[in-house]
Amino acid sequence: MTNETIFYTQIISMVGYIFVVFGLYRIFIRTQAAHIELLNEKVRQLENATPDIVLKQLSKRYEEAKKEIERLTEEKQIDGEKSTTLEELGDMISQLTELRQQTQIRLNQYPMIEKAFSIPSTAKHADVVQKYDEKGTWSPSVQYTTDDSSKKHAQVISVAEAKYTFHHGNVKVFFDFSVDLKKVPSGSALDIGGLPFVVDSQNVYEFKVHQTGLNHSEDLTVSARRGRTWFDLLYVTDGSEGSVRFWGYIVYDYGEEEAHL
Repeated sequence: MTNETIFYTQIISMVGYIFVVFGLYRIFIRTQAAHIELLNEKVRQLENATPDIVLKQLSKRYEEAKKEIERLTEEKQIDGEKSTTLEELGDMISQLTELRQQTQIRLNQYPMIEKAFSIPSTAKHADVVQKYDEKGTWSPSVQYTTDDSSKKHAQVISVAEAKYTFHHGNVKVFFDFSVDLKKVPSGSALDIGGLPFVVDSQNVYEFKVHQTGLNHSEDLTVSARRGRTWFDLLYVTDGSEGSVRFWGYIVYDYGEEEAHL
């Protein structure tokens, strides 16, 4: 075999090799393009669905694929493509679960966002109504109404207890305090004021108002006025009062009206 023959044989081999490589490259490009298109389609589907809906759909597909693979495993017919599909679905579900957890973390960090969607902006006293279960203290006082219908406050001497509980709009106030009624004119009507929440109804659910120092041998009866922050005591002074102690509790509903002082 001459050198010229060997030379042309090598040239033909190299050209053939180049064509083969080029052909394989074209096949690789087409395969990659198909994968990219498939991924783009998945992205478009995810953009048109919320995380919860996508997670539900993928979970359903995951369970279906899992059952199918378990069935094929029993028949010893499972192939690599099914395993790959299951792994991809599992990864996507894990990613969406993590996304939902991160979203919840953001809502926890900024509770005002969630609150804005859960409470109408026109709700009255929304900041108070949101306190479904609350405990605290308040400042009890005694007001008296004179003949000219003007209200004045008696001097509070001491406060031994002044607490309240608030639960779903229901208020219960506890009190034990003393006031000086020496300067209160005879014939004045008394009120217990300073309530922590506005009264909703003219009636009260339950009350016990004990006293020492009034010219009255029994416990006092109270009545309410809607939209007020005090309760009327059914007692009129006779001018003989001095230091008086009031203690007990009153249960009533919270009202949304503005307080009338």
